[in-house]
Amino acid sequence: MYLKIISELGNIDDLPTIPPILVKLNEILADPESSAEDVASLIKEDQVLTTRLLKLVNSAYYGFTRKITTVTHAVVILGFRNVKNIVLTAKTFDLYKSSYTKIRRIFDVNLLWQHSLGVAVIAKKIGELVRYPDQETLFTGGLIHDIGKIVEIKCLFDYMPRIFELVRDQNISMWQAEQSVFNITHAEIGKVLGDMWDFPLILEHIVAYHHYPHLSEDFSQQVAIVHIANSLCREMKIGSGGDLLIPVIEDGAWERAGLEPSVKEHIIKESQKSISELLPVFA
Repeated sequence: MYLKIISELGNIDDLPTIPPILVKLNEILADPESSAEDVASLIKEDQVLTTRLLKLVNSAYYGFTRKITTVTHAVVILGFRNVKNIVLTAKTFDLYKSSYTKIRRIFDVNLLWQHSLGVAVIAKKIGELVRYPDQETLFTGGLIHDIGKIVEIKCLFDYMPRIFELVRDQNISMWQAEQSVFNITHAEIGKVLGDMWDFPLILEHIVAYHHYPHLSEDFSQQVAIVHIANSLCREMKIGSGGDLLIPVIEDGAWERAGLEPSVKEHIIKESQKSISELLPVFA
């Protein structure tokens, strides 16, 4: 399947490469002797990332009572794992932003970013409810679940008008249109990027199986959580995944996630405020 996707993508040179700062950050975090100052020094090499990190850590989303003015302080308070996920969030935002001009005549990619951020927040909220120990990974998984759509824009752009024409005229989902045109989907394409960017296996599964969580044997709970978050975000009309349909939540997904469907309205209510607090940080 991997080779099939690569061959279908055609111009492999257009595939987004892993941001160098993520490579360096992974190296620093792999060293047990690394300090908060080491991480901060790397982040401070990127002025845009520095500004965004400080803006985020001082936002209402985190709700710290004291203003945080230095990157080192932010790293200490947030912890290495959270900082790594924030860096990935920021670089993913840059990837979305760089695709805006290319496709703006047929689709506003800012809406896809808003959808992705919404799914991330909802997934983390579900993680809180089930007391999942690594909620930031759920956030990151929600954020990148549709990353394959950005790869499509960059590598398969000539086909995108046809994709959106099918979505509009036949009122079908993006993945149905992709199957019709490419014979592969954004989920499969996203897994290729995840492999190239050396995503942890859990994130690869979230990207690859977020429409069909039962296919993930190793991370069924985590994939089911993002699957549910994706559907709820569509129901809340936050951003756009490229079509107007609300994905049906797969049978057994609530059970895999560790919840009853009756908590849906609670999740939606709790997520609305957090999403409204986070969106302006990446405006």
